[in-house]
Amino acid sequence: LKRDATNAEHLMTGPVATVEARDSVAMARDLMLEGGFTQVPVVRGGKLAGLLTARTLLEILETHPDESWHQQSVEDVCPLNRAEWTVVARDTPLELVMTALRAGHVAVIVTPNGRASEKPLGIITPGDLLNRL
Repeated sequence: LKRDATNAEHLMTGPVATVEARDSVAMARDLMLEGGFTQVPVVRGGKLAGLLTARTLLEILETHPDESWHQQSVEDVCPLNRAEWTVVARDTPLELVMTALRAGHVAVIVTPNGRASEKPLGIITPGDLLNRL
């Protein structure tokens, strides 16, 4: 992470690890555990479709104690709630990224032109901003 980052592309962690919407929840959980991720973008056909968070995984574990969630697909359980995340273009100024995270988004996903229909290039979390301090 560059301390002199001025835009989303310089601040983001990328390339970002993603899961396919049709991947199993168990596979997504394993990726998150192995990579130390608290959230991963969900893609469908290479394009952004959602965000799977550790909180969502915990909710799945709580509501499916019989481990039936292992075989469910990510798209079956992952809410496509844009209130938790937002998308910005690679050249979005740092100030706007910070505003989005202060507004309560758990992640800012960076795409080439700031469209959710594009392939994610990277992700920015509150932890990324803390690392700049």
